[in-house]
Amino acid sequence: IVDTTNKRIKKGEYMSEPINPEFTAIGVISTSLRILKEKISFFGKLIAAYVILGALPTLILYNGVDFTNPAEIMEIVLKGNPFYIVLNLFYYVAYTLYLIFIIDRTDAYLNGYSFDDYPYLSRGIKTILPVIGIYFIYTILSVLGFILLIVPGLIVVAGLYVAIPAKLSENISILAALQRSWTLTKGHRLTIWGVILIPLIPILIITYIGMFSMLGDLRETGDISVMLSPAYLIINTAFNAVITTFFIIAMTVCYHQIKYENLDVPE
Repeated sequence: IVDTTNKRIKKGEYMSEPINPEFTAIGVISTSLRILKEKISFFGKLIAAYVILGALPTLILYNGVDFTNPAEIMEIVLKGNPFYIVLNLFYYVAYTLYLIFIIDRTDAYLNGYSFDDYPYLSRGIKTILPVIGIYFIYTILSVLGFILLIVPGLIVVAGLYVAIPAKLSENISILAALQRSWTLTKGHRLTIWGVILIPLIPILIITYIGMFSMLGDLRETGDISVMLSPAYLIINTAFNAVITTFFIIAMTVCYHQIKYENLDVPE
C-alpha cells in the first residue's frame, strides 16, 4: 500500500482519472457507483465470499427444523449451537477483512496506484484489531448519542463516519483516526447524511417490494419455511452484500473528497 498521506495534489488530479473532487452527496454516490462498476471483478469475488459466509451459518442451524413448531424454534434460539456461534465469530472477523479490502481497493483507485501486489494477509492481520476497535468505539458513541438526544447521535455518526478510511489510508492510531475524522467532517456532516440517506430510498423500495411478494406467497402457502429456504437466504444475503459494498466504497470516497477538498486541514 502506498502512503499518500503527505501527497499534496491539486483538485481534479488525485484519482487515476480526472474527477471533480468537490464534496457533494450526489458526487460521492455517482463516484461510488462508478468504482463499483469498473472494479466489479474484484468486488464480485468479495460479494460471493460474503454470500457464502453470511448464509452458511443460518442454513446449518435451521437445517431440518420444523418451522410449524414454535417450541422447536425457541429451543434452538435459547440453547444456541456452539458450531453456529463459532461460524458467526468467524463471519464477523471475515467481515472486518472484507471492509479492509474494499477500503484499500477503493483507496488504490482514488489515488491511482497499482493494486496488483496487494499484501492481503499481512495487511489484514496488522489492521483487523484497530479497525474492530474503531468500529466498537464508533458504535458505542453513536448509541450513546441517540440515547441522550437524536441530534447528538446524528452528529456523532457523521463526525466519525470516515474514521476507518482515515486509519487505513494514513496508518494512524485508533484515537488519532477518530480525531482525524471529527476534524475533517466539520462543515460536511449534513452532506454525509445525504450520502447515507439518498441511496436508502431505492433500497427501501426494493426491500418493500420483496417483502410484500414474500408475504403474498406466505399467505397462499402458509409455509413459513420459505423465509429460510436456501434460495431466499442467498438472494437476501447477496442483496445485502451489494448494498454493504456500495456504502463502504461511499465511506471511502467521502474521506478522499473531504481530504482533498480541504488540503490545509491539519492531520
